[in-house]
Amino acid sequence: ADLVAELTEADLVVEETPSERGRVGRPSPIVRPGSIPAAIAVNPEIDAITVAIVGLDGRVIRRERRGVHSIPTPAAAVEITTHLVASLLSEVGPAHRMVGMGVAVPGLVRFADGLVRLAPHLEWRDVPIAAMLAEAMGMPVVAANDAHLGCLAESAFGAGRAVDHVV
Repeated sequence: ADLVAELTEADLVVEETPSERGRVGRPSPIVRPGSIPAAIAVNPEIDAITVAIVGLDGRVIRRERRGVHSIPTPAAAVEITTHLVASLLSEVGPAHRMVGMGVAVPGLVRFADGLVRLAPHLEWRDVPIAAMLAEAMGMPVVAANDAHLGCLAESAFGAGRAVDHVV
């Protein structure tokens, strides 16, 4: 109850009264993700950078993909990302509060600090992409391998929800 109260006060979750009646005992409230907090998802690719604003419930609020003429350098990826985020935030207005950013990199990424050890298609080696974006955006940033993050998303929101292990 204390944790739910703290999360509710931070607008991260909302409590709802259960609709079912007639059961024995006091019904427990239903806790759902709040509609105000959201995160920014970034996917750098060899031909584009995609940025989306995603609600805590997994709903994509806005998405934009910007094509590039050549493989983006890490600095170019950060610059394009900051412009895309500013554009998307101007569209959604103050309806959402950004709580952080996640970057799905097609390569080997050290999860502890978001250092891209090797992204061969992007030609990135030892790039601190999470730190670079955190500094540019002024928010917490997590970077990880795109396939790993895709598997986590399928486990939480997609085809993997009903199974114990996803391969």
